[in-house]
Amino acid sequence: MTKNFNKYQRYFTYLILLILAYGYICRWFDIYFFWESRIIALPILLLMMFYISVKIFIKEREFLSSSFFYIILCLYGGYQIYKEFNLNKEVVEKSENFIKNNQLIKNNVGEIKSIALPINKKNLSGNDYSITFLVKGEKKYADVIVNSYYQDRNLKNIDNLKIISFEINENYNYVE
Repeated sequence: MTKNFNKYQRYFTYLILLILAYGYICRWFDIYFFWESRIIALPILLLMMFYISVKIFIKEREFLSSSFFYIILCLYGGYQIYKEFNLNKEVVEKSENFIKNNQLIKNNVGEIKSIALPINKKNLSGNDYSITFLVKGEKKYADVIVNSYYQDRNLKNIDNLKIISFEINENYNYVE
């Protein structure tokens, strides 16, 4: 298994980079197929870099080698990816309900078929959220960013969560 992987390692890397590039290109040219590629390709590329670095590190056995640096970099990248996908379930559900019921979003993408891949753009504190969703509609797809916060910083329940604004493909809108 390892010998076959080593033989085709370069081709796997090119394939992952191609999938990652497609994730950006499909948004630029409004190609509504496999928008998830950008989000999926990064963790796969990171895991592949980690595997290659560990393999080289085991051969060299030097802590100050470049492969050790890449291992640390991959672990840090894995931690950042974990932070992006580790979201408060109540905040995600309220944001999804907001997207499903918002007429401006429906007018933009058409009837909503699915909402996928919530990613934490930033969590400035434990109270403020900015979550990106991939919204697939009948007419087109869109990246929708929902910004919300807890009105009372000490009371963190779903009734206290207020959605203040949202963005559709970088067009900013306030919630009334």
